[in-house]
Amino acid sequence: MSNHFEIQFSPRESSACDALDRVAEADIGIVVGDICLTELEDRMAKTVRPTFRASTYRLALWLAENWWRLRWEPEDDSLDWQLSHNLAAIGAGYVWPALTLVSDGERVMLRMRPSTVTASADIRYLLQTDLRISVESLITGIDRFIGAVIERLRACGQQDTDLEMLWNDLLEERQDAETAQRRKLEALAGLDPDADEGAFLDSLLAQQSSIGPSGLEELVAACKAATQDTLNVLAGLHEQGATRLALPAIEPVRARIRKDLGKQSVWTILGGQAPATWQRAYRAADAVREHWGLGPGAISNTQLAEALGTDAQRLFAPSTATQCPISAGFRDDLSGHFDVVLAARAPTGRRFAVARLLGDYLASADTEHLLPATATKTARQTFQRAFAQQLLCPVDDLKRVLDTDQPDDERIEDAALEFDVSPLLVKTTLVHQGNHRP
Repeated sequence: MSNHFEIQFSPRESSACDALDRVAEADIGIVVGDICLTELEDRMAKTVRPTFRASTYRLALWLAENWWRLRWEPEDDSLDWQLSHNLAAIGAGYVWPALTLVSDGERVMLRMRPSTVTASADIRYLLQTDLRISVESLITGIDRFIGAVIERLRACGQQDTDLEMLWNDLLEERQDAETAQRRKLEALAGLDPDADEGAFLDSLLAQQSSIGPSGLEELVAACKAATQDTLNVLAGLHEQGATRLALPAIEPVRARIRKDLGKQSVWTILGGQAPATWQRAYRAADAVREHWGLGPGAISNTQLAEALGTDAQRLFAPSTATQCPISAGFRDDLSGHFDVVLAARAPTGRRFAVARLLGDYLASADTEHLLPATATKTARQTFQRAFAQQLLCPVDDLKRVLDTDQPDDERIEDAALEFDVSPLLVKTTLVHQGNHRP
C-alpha cells in the first residue's frame, strides 16, 4: 500500500460567523494511498461521502501549534496528550474525525475510530483502522496542507493571520539545529514550545555530549521533569557497583549489524518502505546468535553470561534492590568496557533487561554513552524489546515448542519456562507474528 499521506480540501460557501472560517470552510478528506480515513455517513442527506465539512484554518492552526509534539512525542495516556494528538480536540463547533496521530519518532500510527452512534448525530464516521506510515510522509502531507491553506487565505485577502505568522516561525525553527533540538526535547517531555515547565531542559542540554544525544532524548521522554534526578541516581549506581560486561569479540558482529542495516543507528530509517523496527531487531538478534555459535532453543544463564564476559550469579541472581529507576548501560570509549545496572529484580526480568541493553549497545553510535531501557513507546525502545525477544526466545523455536497457532495460557506458560522468559514476552512475540491476540 502507498505510504502517501494527504489532506485534501475543496472550498465551499459558508455562513460562519468568523471571517477566517467563512473563507476557510471546505470539504476536507484525509487519505493514505487509496484509503480514505474520513469516510462518513451523512444521515440528513442519506449519503456516504469521503469528506467532512469544517474550517481548514482551524485544522491547519491546530496542526501547526502541535507540530513538534506530533512529530516527536510518544504515546501517553494523559488528557493533555490526547488534546495534542486527536483531531476531535479541535472543536470550534465542527464534527471532527476521531483520528489520533501516534508517533514513535520513526513511524506514525493513524488510529481512526468510528463515531459513537447517537440518535441526534447527523454525521457518523465509519472507518476503524490503524495505519502505519513514515514520519516523513506525515510531515510532508501536513506541510503541503498548511501551505495550501495559507495560500488560499492570502488569495481571499486574509494576510498575516496567526496561522501564517506561526507557520513562518516554525519553519525557521526547523532550519535552526539548536532550536530544533530544544523543541524536540520539549515535545518528548510532553511540553508545548517555550513552556515555562521546560526550564529544566537547559541544564540537560549542557550535559548532552557526556550522555549522548539519543540517550538524553530517551530519558527525557521517559522521565520528563525528573530526568536530572534519574541521571543522578544512575550515576551513583554506576559508581557503586554496576556489572561490567567484557563483551569478548563483539565488535565484528556489531560492525556486521550496522553494515547490514546501513544506518548510524538501526532504529532510524529514511523512508517508509524499510522493514518494521521489530523486524530489523530480529535480524540483529539472529546475527548475534549466529556469531555466538548458538543452536536452536533457549539460552541458559551460564551461556549468556559467558558470552557477555561476566558471572551468571552476579548478573541474574534475584535482586532485592529497589533504588534503580530504570535499567541502563554505560559505554566507556577509553576502556571499551560496557557496564550495566538493572532495575528488574526477578531473574527473567534481568535476562530481558540485559538483552535489551546488549541490543542497544550494538545498535547505538559510539557517541551514545548512557543507554537507557525505558517503558516509553519510541522506536529505540521497540528495537530493544524486539531484539531481546528474538535473542532469548527465537520465534521459529517458539513456534516449534508451542506446536499450534492458537496456544492457550497453559502452553504459553510452559513455553515461558522452556525459554526462561516471562509469559508476557511469549505473548508479545506471537502478536508480532499475528498468531495471538494481545
